Amino acid sequence: MNQQEETLLKQQLWGVLPLLYHLFWDQISWKQQHLIKLLMKTIETGPDANRLYLNPGNSRYGLFANESGKSDIVSIIDTQKDVKVKDIWTGLGPHNVAFDPDGKFAVISTKKENVATLVDTASTDPNDWDVITTDLDSGIQNNGVRWVPSPAALKKALAQN
Repeated sequence: MNQQEETLLKQQLWGVLPLLYHLFWDQISWKQQHLIKLLMKTIETGPDANRLYLNPGNSRYGLFANESGKSDIVSIIDTQKDVKVKDIWTGLGPHNVAFDPDGKFAVISTKKENVATLVDTASTDPNDWDVITTDLDSGIQNNGVRWVPSPAALKKALAQN
């Protein structure tokens, strides 16, 4: 298996492996256990890690939401090196992430505040990804998988920065 195939497999299995590990470990063969151990690696992100959202413009990198009511960070993950690149501070309880189709911007909804965070993700270097605003108007307890800000709120936030 080459590096590209392994990365693709990891991305596809990212959310499934922990579930298999915890629920079915005793029910799968030793070969399957060995494959899971080879593919699975723990990456320290933050409390109550929720899900990895891959950037459609550069799927090597993604934003990992740490949805704890006590957390206000998402972690940028390099899926080829399996490491955290850096954290981005958001509103309290980051939950879902939606990238624009080109991957130049990401909106992060929060479960504990009525704001969302707009992040500039245009750079090919994720160390340059940065928050544009943490005050994008939204509803409290945002919980949609495809959450999208209102066009007026997005336009206002971009005009201010």
